[in-house]
Amino acid sequence: MWSYFDIETTGLDIVQCQFTCGVVAHNSEMHTFECPYKLSEFLVSIVQKTQTTLVTFNGLSFDFQFLAAKVSDNAPLAKQLATLATHNHLDIMFAFLVNHGYYASMASF
Repeated sequence: MWSYFDIETTGLDIVQCQFTCGVVAHNSEMHTFECPYKLSEFLVSIVQKTQTTLVTFNGLSFDFQFLAAKVSDNAPLAKQLATLATHNHLDIMFAFLVNHGYYASMASF
């Protein structure tokens, strides 16, 4: 099973920018979030319950790092996000880089 997620922020600085929203496509349903904690908890929950693989574009370099920084006061949740990023995740941009040796934009796909 595959589930897709993306976040939107006010910038690219993981520490200083703010979370604006997140969306997850899971089981043919769209789930929206206005809080990084709720999104993080939902991601952990769906992976634990359904063994889904999370799919992102640049999630390894940004989305997961951003979420972990925003929930850093909850060490167990931040650690669960790191586990998801490394064990239950496919980053399309990273996979393309590994297979072709160069980066590509989302628009180029």
